[in-house]
Amino acid sequence: MALRAVVVGGGIGGIAAAVALARAGIDVQVSEQAQQLTEVGAGVSLAPNGLRMLERPGVGEGIRPRPQMANLAGCCYEYEM
Repeated sequence: MALRAVVVGGGIGGIAAAVALARAGIDVQVSEQAQQLTEVGAGVSLAPNGLRMLERPGVGEGIRPRPQMANLAGCCYEYEM
């Protein structure tokens, strides 16, 4: 019997989890309350370790072309990825 999983939420974490599970050979269903996934105008901040976690299942490549600047406690850090 094949493993099956349900991921609740189609946000960045839910989609990343679903991709990782599917690549591990697990049948995945994603449940999301929104009728369709669209941009909401929000930003996402990722520290280098967060980006590495998205790269493991192969979903980090779409983030790399974006600006790599973070403002943390009034200090700006530029990350070289």
